[in-house]
Amino acid sequence: MGTNTVHTYTILDNDGIPSLIDDDFQVHTGNWDVASGFSRIDLGGGEYALVNNTGTTGRSVNSTPITAQFQLEVDMQVTNWYTPGSLAIYFHMATTGDPYPKKGYRLEFKDDWGTTEDGWYLIERVADYGAQNELAFLARPLDTDTHHVKMTDDGTGFVKVWIDDMVVPVMQVVIPGYFGADNQYIAVLAYGQTDGWIDNVVVYGDAEPMAVTDLAAAGTDWFKVDLTWTAPSDLPPTAVDTYDLRYSESLINDGNWTGATQVAGEPIPADPGTTENFTVTGLSPDTTYYFAIKSADVGAKISELSNVLQATTGPLDVSAPDALADLTVDDTRPNRVTLSWTATGDDGGTG
Repeated sequence: MGTNTVHTYTILDNDGIPSLIDDDFQVHTGNWDVASGFSRIDLGGGEYALVNNTGTTGRSVNSTPITAQFQLEVDMQVTNWYTPGSLAIYFHMATTGDPYPKKGYRLEFKDDWGTTEDGWYLIERVADYGAQNELAFLARPLDTDTHHVKMTDDGTGFVKVWIDDMVVPVMQVVIPGYFGADNQYIAVLAYGQTDGWIDNVVVYGDAEPMAVTDLAAAGTDWFKVDLTWTAPSDLPPTAVDTYDLRYSESLINDGNWTGATQVAGEPIPADPGTTENFTVTGLSPDTTYYFAIKSADVGAKISELSNVLQATTGPLDVSAPDALADLTVDDTRPNRVTLSWTATGDDGGTG
């Protein structure tokens, strides 16, 4: 996966001609197709949207399965409501039909057949045109505002949903009878006569964490090296689970990584972008060492090797501090004694 940058993939228009879309459909894995009622429109300024402008059901599907864990972010807006109608995001589709998935889970913003139960639904479709189970519901009046939606799945069916950048999830469920972990697709769809558009679709598949790239020495002494680096991100974007920090007197690479010495007590990884600090002690004086770090996510996926840092410890400390020469008693009380003295140095009277 390399440096795990977000890649822009080729999208197929309804005419079947590939077009590279900047800042539109960005995915870490797979390719998207546009079909059955959806088309691309130019929003101006180089921005495009996927729009249902036919008043009929339409879909766009990520045509390559992704692994179980993912994070999906998408902007979606209804421009005209009909009854019934909806915009939906499908995920974990066992198979795909035209235009419906045969089985799958979806998050749907819909007019619920003319009732007052309008809003966001998390729904399980258990068979092609078959039974549906409502897993969660958030009542919300139907509108034509643009909504930012984020969904995450930990790969075991534990799904969380955020709407409009809310701090806490508005839906958080463990899906019963979970399926699709080995055959997962993402799709965006419009049901019935609903006009609207879906834009800025970003899908993070389960990938190894990003590598540390700025491992550096903040200071050295005869027995230690102080290290610093920026906490990397797992993908989907979150803190990594663990660090594996190692050192060697030989240049570290992937071939000799397992032979390098692993330090004890690496810090618990902080949020991505946070500055991490750690001191490696027990080193030999006046010695050149090489340091490198890898990180792992909760699924035990390992990042690539970080940049390799070279640092040299200082010479052995052979100078003892000066003895105290002016220790005095300043005050005595029934339960205490106050002392004072002049501080000495680390090496005699200096340092």
